[in-house]
Amino acid sequence: MYSEEEKAKMIANRMQNINDGRERWSSIISSIFSGVPVSKKTWNNSNDIVETLNILAKVKNTNHVFCPRGGGFDLTGSRLSVEANCIELLSDGSTTIVKPESLTFYPFGSDSQFYYFRLETRELDPSGVYDHISGGYEEVCELSPGEYVDRSIWDYGYYGSDEDGNEQPLDESARPVIREFNGSFVIFGKYSDYNLDSGTYDGRHNKKTAIEFANYIRNHTDHDALQP
Repeated sequence: MYSEEEKAKMIANRMQNINDGRERWSSIISSIFSGVPVSKKTWNNSNDIVETLNILAKVKNTNHVFCPRGGGFDLTGSRLSVEANCIELLSDGSTTIVKPESLTFYPFGSDSQFYYFRLETRELDPSGVYDHISGGYEEVCELSPGEYVDRSIWDYGYYGSDEDGNEQPLDESARPVIREFNGSFVIFGKYSDYNLDSGTYDGRHNKKTAIEFANYIRNHTDHDALQP
C-alpha cells in the first residue's frame, strides 16, 4: 500500500506529465501555423498531408491516432505509398495504408488539448489476397513494395522454396501491413482528455460526420465527460 504522501506525489507527477504533454502538442500546432491557429484548415494534396503528419509525428509520445473501426496508435511518421494515390501511416512496428481525401485541422477555444486533425479517406480496393473480407480492412504481409500475401506468412517467417526445396526466409524488407478500405481517422494530443478517456477507442468519430464530430468536441470543451 502507498502512503498518502506517496499517492500525492504520484498524482502530482502524473499531472506534470499531462501538462508537459499538452505543452508539446500546443508547440507542434504552433509550428504548423507559425503561431496560434484561429481557424479551420484543410489539406487535399497527398504531399501536403504527409508533410503535415510528419510534423505531428516529429516529437515522440505527443500524438495519438484513432482508427475508423476502433483502436489506435501513436503516429511516428508518414510517407507516400507505392500504391497509387495512397499514403502510409507509420507507427512502431506497424504500417497502415490509406487513400487520403483530405486532412482537416479543427481548433476549439483557447485550450489546445481540444485541437485535433481529421483524416478522411477514399475507398481503397482489397488487395485480392483474400477471397472474403469483413471489417473494412485487411492485414497482409508485404514481400516487396506492393506485393502482398497472407498475413500469416509474416508470422511464419518463410515464403517459397529454392531449387533444392528449402524454404526461403522472408527478405529483410518484408513487413506486416494494414490496408484500411475507407473511413476517417482523428489525431489528438496524446495527453488530451479525449485520449485519456479509454471509451473513445470505440471509433465514435467514424460514426459521426465531420460536422457532427466537431460539434461533439465543441460541446465538451468545458471538460464534461465524453459520452458516445
